[in-house]
Amino acid sequence: MPVGPKLAQTPVGREIATLALSCVRMENPMAILRAAHWRNSLAKVGLGVPLFAVHDLGMLAIADPRSAPIGVRPFVGKTAGPLAQAAPQLALWAETLREVAASEVVERARQWRLGDDLLAVLLLRVLGPIWERHLGPGRRAPTTQLPLDPEVYRDLEPELPQLFNPASSSPAIRRSTSSIIWCASGCASSPRSSRSISIRCACSACSAQRPAR
Repeated sequence: MPVGPKLAQTPVGREIATLALSCVRMENPMAILRAAHWRNSLAKVGLGVPLFAVHDLGMLAIADPRSAPIGVRPFVGKTAGPLAQAAPQLALWAETLREVAASEVVERARQWRLGDDLLAVLLLRVLGPIWERHLGPGRRAPTTQLPLDPEVYRDLEPELPQLFNPASSSPAIRRSTSSIIWCASGCASSPRSSRSISIRCACSACSAQRPAR
């Protein structure tokens, strides 16, 4: 197993396990390594957004849509437990990603071939407001740095269900994923015109629909 049994039980392993929720299908370990780099850059400024959200939004800005199809991972519907329970919300997340991928802003970003540092800044501006709403103003969740070794991310797909189900019992993972799932849900239920251009519009829409903590 690329992650390894020891790493799987650590905060790093649990963070990597959230890739089971990712809906942009990019299995190239070097591409996933780039997502880990973006996640580390965000973590350094206190933005502990789950890896799967950083991965999906970042991949939209760098990957040819033909090589990175969008959709819920096939094993989600075949796995019992937390993954199966998340399937309806993940379908909404995938729908949101398809609309964002078709936006003019993202199409231009792919043409510009942004470097990792600029992409991290872009992700900070997109995901920062969501995370602030999730935690509350001024609060920062503990963050961890992910390994930047491509071998860790090689052939992850078959292992993700086994990695995710134990990891999902972690309160930190539940908290970190709930914000993005609620964003996707609110986004998909808002009028199409308000969510077709940018994630910012979607987040404004979903903030009113999120239940009280």
